[in-house]
Amino acid sequence: GNVSEDFAFITLFPPACRRYLSPFAEFTYGVALLLGYFKERQPAQAGMSSPEDTSLVPPSLLPQVHDPVAERRRAKAREQLDAKLAAMAAQDDEKWDDEEE
Repeated sequence: GNVSEDFAFITLFPPACRRYLSPFAEFTYGVALLLGYFKERQPAQAGMSSPEDTSLVPPSLLPQVHDPVAERRRAKAREQLDAKLAAMAAQDDEKWDDEEE
């Protein structure tokens, strides 16, 4: 079927009910996804958002593809970010110490 947000299951209900039914719909979709019901689902066409963008399922429930190169890059970026944040925190501490004197 069409994977655009306009055709989502929750849009079949009145707007007032959607807030209450959305968690149930998301859970049901997540279970169906885990059971493999949407393996052959076609991606969105050009100009439409992809199913990953409009998915009601948290990313933690989606099937994960482990790419060792991407994992190394993420780890390296995380280390660099941590080092930069630590340096910025040390700079802020020195700035506050100078202002107190």
